[in-house]
Amino acid sequence: MDRDMESLLVVQANLQRKDAATTELIMEGQRRKVSVALVQEPYVGKEGKMKIYGGTRIFQFVGKAEKVVKAAIVLFDPNTDATLCPDLTTPNIVVVKAKTYEQDVHLVSFYFEPTPTPIEPYLNDLRKIWNSVGPNVIFAGDANAKSDLWGGQDYG
Repeated sequence: MDRDMESLLVVQANLQRKDAATTELIMEGQRRKVSVALVQEPYVGKEGKMKIYGGTRIFQFVGKAEKVVKAAIVLFDPNTDATLCPDLTTPNIVVVKAKTYEQDVHLVSFYFEPTPTPIEPYLNDLRKIWNSVGPNVIFAGDANAKSDLWGGQDYG
């Protein structure tokens, strides 16, 4: 896959906490020359954090040990300068500032816990991120939003 110097190839996936799915994402991301993956429910093992894979940089919540990582950002492109935004990052939301060839962009990977967890605190966190980083932002995640429109169960 050829990409020009200005493109940033971004993929999103919920990995269902599966080691095989997480490993497959890493292998395919490297093979297909993906720039960055915004992932939810990565395999975290006993440590509660995503492990480091060769040829990648992993961005995730690095706070208290009892908090299990539910979202992460995998950077495949070694030429992309990226930094974690720790003041905006939680176990469920990861924010990274990436410097692309033309401009800076913020990448946000999020995972919302399913019902009965209230969605409003997560939406408030996303609003805070939007207000903090401005319009050059990519949001991707799993909001656990059920709807008949896409074959989800109706919880109403």
